[in-house]
Formats: sequence, structure tokens, C-alpha cells
Amino acid sequence: LRCLLRGRLPPGVGTMASEGESGPLGIANRYSSDDWWQHFIDLPYSAILKRIQWHLVFQSLLAVSVSIYQEITRALEPLPSTPLLLCSAVLGLLLVFRTNAAYERWQQGQQNAYLLRHCLQQLLRTMRPWLTEERFMRLQAQVSAFPRAIATHLTAKPGAGYIYGIGPRDLVTQISDDLTLYFAGSRVPIAGVYAHDRAQGHIDRALMCVGDMERLATEAVPRDYSRHTSRFLTVWMCSLPFVLLDCGRLMPVIVAIACWALLSIEEIGHTLEDPFNSPTQRIPVQAILESGGGEHCLAPPGKEAEGGPPVAPALWERRVAWEEAQAASAEVR
Repeated sequence: LRCLLRGRLPPGVGTMASEGESGPLGIANRYSSDDWWQHFIDLPYSAILKRIQWHLVFQSLLAVSVSIYQEITRALEPLPSTPLLLCSAVLGLLLVFRTNAAYERWQQGQQNAYLLRHCLQQLLRTMRPWLTEERFMRLQAQVSAFPRAIATHLTAKPGAGYIYGIGPRDLVTQISDDLTLYFAGSRVPIAGVYAHDRAQGHIDRALMCVGDMERLATEAVPRDYSRHTSRFLTVWMCSLPFVLLDCGRLMPVIVAIACWALLSIEEIGHTLEDPFNSPTQRIPVQAILESGGGEHCLAPPGKEAEGGPPVAPALWERRVAWEEAQAASAEVR
């Protein structure tokens, strides 16, 4: 007590990590304005650029063709820029709304993953005082099998759980049924019944998270909005060379840069729409669920030593491309 009053820890307290205690928090690497040069030289490795390359090539070839025709014939007159300027404001709003809708879906998927981890860890914490050691180990094994089951379920890939006919919903329902039978068939005090009710609440919230994550994976942003944005953007870009004829030989370069910027914004919205199957920024559901460390880590027994935060992707696109190439070569081997 004297040590606490003096602002110090008693001897032996805080000097040794408890069993299963999580490690230090892994702070994410973030960009800054000083990274502009690295971003510029990493442009050839951009995943977004690779996804829009053919549309960008088409718009660039159109601009080059118009420029060559104008150099030879001098028969074209620049179109008035006022309609293009008026449409630019509408096009900007369409792209912003489309990208914001996709980012909100991505953020919701990440929040559901962390909330799901919290619910399952709370389930273990609530049940531990009321279950025998053998029964609790069984519950922990069931919960530890859940991260892989939900991760494979959201990516529509066959996983170990499906070999035995058990998906993530079936697994959570099985846990609920087992706990109900356990508490119904044994004499427990009122506090134990209350603990079981709390556990069922955590299970219900976990099922709600699973339902929300399934909705994000199976339902798309209204397609009419995406179609209209794509058509409007294509018409706007096709008219751009005829408006910028006064730029002379620099016109194809200006058109290519403008098209690259707008197509990239549109494609970012497409890639973030499905947060669990995004080709550029996929949410690592299994890594999130198995992270957190602590006494009730959801990782299988062999992964308990890896109970730190999920590993963040490389900061630079050049490094990301290299890691993907290494992973592809490893799969071939």
C-alpha cells in the first residue's frame, strides 16, 4: 500500500509477464507528405494502375489519334469547355459518393472483425469460472476453430471446417447448444444461470457480426450507381481530347494524367467494396481474430506464441509486389 501511495509498484508486481499475456501493441506504419518521391517511383508497381491499364490505354490512344489527325489536317475546332466544366462537378460528386460508400463498407467489415473477437473472448471469460477444466478446454478448442472457419467462409473457399460439415454459423450454434445442455443438466447457482445468460448474449452478438460480414461479402453496392458512374466517366474522358486541342502536342499527356487520376479513384471504390476479398486491401479476418494475445487468445494452441497484432502489409507497393511474387513462386513449388 505504501508503494502504491508513492506512485510505485510493489516488489514483484509488473516485473514478470503473466502466462499468455499479449505483447506490445503493434502501431501501424503510416504515410506522410515526405513519402511523395517513394510514391512516385512506386507507380509502376501500383495494383490500381494494373487494374485500369486497358481503359487508360484506350483513352490515351484516342487522345494520340485525335492529336495526330489534328496535326495533319488542322480540321478540328476545340469544343467549348463550359459543358465539360459543368459535368466535372457532377462527376466529382459521383466518384466521391462511390468511393465513400465502398470505404464505409470496408471500415464496417473491419469493425465487425474486432467486435467478433471481443464477443468470443468475452464468452471464454464468462464461462471459465463455471466450467470444469475438461469442459472449458473443449469450449476453447471449439472457439479456436472459429477464426479459420469464418475466414474461409467469407472468401468462398473450402476450409477445414467444411470437410466435417461445420461452417462458422454451425460452429457457434453448436457451442450454444452444448452450453445450454451443460447448464440444464447440472445444479448451478443463480449466478451460474446469469453467467450462462450473458454467454448466450455474447453468442447472439457473434452471430449478428457473422451475418453483417456475410452481407458485406454477398451484397454489392447498387449496380445502377456503378454503371452510371462508369458510363458518365467514359463519356467525359472521351470528350476531353476534343476540348483540349489548343494544348497541341501536350494534349495526349494531359489527357492521360487526368484519366489516370479519375479512373484510379473509381477503381479504389471497386476494390474496397468487398472488404474480405479486396484485391488490394483485404481485411485479414483470421489474423485479427487470432490476435490480441492474453489468456483467452483465440489462436489454436500452436499459434499462441504468435498472439500479437496482425501483421500489417508492406508500406511500399514495390515491396508488396515482391512479396506477392515470392508467395506465388512458393505455391508453384
